[in-house]
Amino acid sequence: MAEGTRYYTWAMTQWIPAITSHEMQDVDEALFKMGYDLRQLMENAGAAMAYLAARYLHENPAGKKIAVLCGHGHNGGGGMVAARRLHIYGAQPEVLVPAGTLKPVTWHQRRLLENMGVRVSQISRVDEQSWQTIIGADLVIDALVGYGLKGPLSGVVADMLNHVGTMSCPVISLDVPSGLSSDGEILNGAIIEATATMTLALPKKGLVMPQAQGYVGDLYLADIGVPGELYRKMGWSMAPIFNGSPYIPLTDTKTGEEGDR
Repeated sequence: MAEGTRYYTWAMTQWIPAITSHEMQDVDEALFKMGYDLRQLMENAGAAMAYLAARYLHENPAGKKIAVLCGHGHNGGGGMVAARRLHIYGAQPEVLVPAGTLKPVTWHQRRLLENMGVRVSQISRVDEQSWQTIIGADLVIDALVGYGLKGPLSGVVADMLNHVGTMSCPVISLDVPSGLSSDGEILNGAIIEATATMTLALPKKGLVMPQAQGYVGDLYLADIGVPGELYRKMGWSMAPIFNGSPYIPLTDTKTGEEGDR
């Protein structure tokens, strides 16, 4: 891709920019400077994910078995919020987390789930016993790795992705399909092939590049509460995106020069 080229995606009535991981970090930092709290953003992301999951369950999540795969970081925390919301809707979420230390905010979400009676299992390897709990799931939520991925996945996380590939139910990824670079780099390793991806705040560049299409599936954008004024201060002039909906579909892609934004 030529230097200075930007990807755009079509959202409802306007083109919006697809951003890099560094630009998303800038958005996060600007939100924190405004006084936003990480738990607040995580709650918004997980709530939107639960709404989308309900759509893929034909608006009838009650009694449905949902496998929620969560990483140690903030993406995993968003997946746990989705699991909690779906439990409230009457679904039966089963949460699997790779063995290891959770970030504090993600640990808080795990504690909420366990206080509600939702089982959270940490696994050190993927085998028949550890995977048995999610056999026959009606839906998989992939919240293992977010936009900060730096290289190919390996170990138990890669094994989890490979096992998801053997399941026949829909798979929805949070922000970025685990294993896929948010910046569009080609990574050799396990990558989720999602039925749909719900990305957060703004679409990530790697999601709309041609080589990603077999992994992303249907692409949606979630409202996590970013005010339009923040985007305008960062140089992206956009009309309101969501108009009251927790998420919107993204369709079509174009490229343009950096000055087009």
